[in-house]
Amino acid sequence: MLEDPKNHIFMDTLGVIHGLPDSSKANTTITLFGLNIRETLVNGRKKEYENIRRKVKALLVLDDANVIKSELDDLKLIAQGNERFTIATRKAIADVLSSNQLISNLLSSIL
Repeated sequence: MLEDPKNHIFMDTLGVIHGLPDSSKANTTITLFGLNIRETLVNGRKKEYENIRRKVKALLVLDDANVIKSELDDLKLIAQGNERFTIATRKAIADVLSSNQLISNLLSSIL
């Protein structure tokens, strides 16, 4: 049975994987697969996080519908788990959306 990793682990902005407190499988999986001791994995996740974060921020100011659709299609494939470092992609998207919501709320409060 396949399980969604987001139910057990999360990634920080440095590419390090952590276990959720209520997941008994998390630390075993992190240790067994060496998710934080292989530099190429940690650095790859960090780099992907930064790249996707920049891409999502750029999407927010684009006005070309064709470019936006193409970029969204690419992000969708990655976020669905069809590419490497899905966890980094999902975190980057969530972080940008969260950041923009905070800014939006702050701006709304001054109007």
